[in-house]
Amino acid sequence: DWLDSEEYSCEDYESEGWCGSNYKARYSDFSNYRGSDNLTALDALENFESSSGICKNVIEWVDSDEYSCEDYESEGWCGENYKARYGNFDDYAGTYNMTALDACCACKDFTISDHVDEDSCQDKVDWKDSAGEDCDDYTDKEYCGRNYEPKWKDFSDFRSDDGVSALEACCICHDFDWEGYPVESDEMPIPEPSSTSSGSGGLHGGSIAAITLAVLCVVIGTALFAVKRRQSLLFADVEELKKPSVEAIFNDDNID
Repeated sequence: DWLDSEEYSCEDYESEGWCGSNYKARYSDFSNYRGSDNLTALDALENFESSSGICKNVIEWVDSDEYSCEDYESEGWCGENYKARYGNFDDYAGTYNMTALDACCACKDFTISDHVDEDSCQDKVDWKDSAGEDCDDYTDKEYCGRNYEPKWKDFSDFRSDDGVSALEACCICHDFDWEGYPVESDEMPIPEPSSTSSGSGGLHGGSIAAITLAVLCVVIGTALFAVKRRQSLLFADVEELKKPSVEAIFNDDNID
């Protein structure tokens, strides 16, 4: 029985798409159209869900990164795949300035405290290093663990645009002792984060330079050997010309 301040019902909102494809920015959160019981259309929908036991996602809602309620449900972001850095999703508020907790059925009964301790570490939101890798990458690829390479040192060559390194931004790296971390020399090479700020082409630059230098040395050495060999042949030809022939020696004897 709810009607807004202009006598439009929930059925009108649905048929006209005012909470969907025909939403206008000027509607904001519909607070200027409060109706029965001083409720907005969003409030009325929530009340309907409570009384009927039927939950409906807010039509065409997406968060600030363009993820929908279906994405939140399939990815488990309001469940087993929730991460502490998401907080209460305020940093990802989207359509109607609503968060997933308000817009999505999959998140309506989600309790953050059941998944994260209040004192637990939280990764820096939206942080990425100079190579575009985030804290999830550092965690999954174990850059601050068994796949660490000594040449990365304290990751200062891979700081984000605002000067923050993984040691400061990522929980997985907070207690990482990069100076004392043991390195197995017989380990296979691993994928490495690459620095866009290194003039030698990132962490792989040293290997490429070494290979280039080795090839150059081989080429120069081969050229020098060829030159030396040719000089030896020329000197041998000159010495041969200096020797008197048998005929010349015979003629000299007759003259005497």
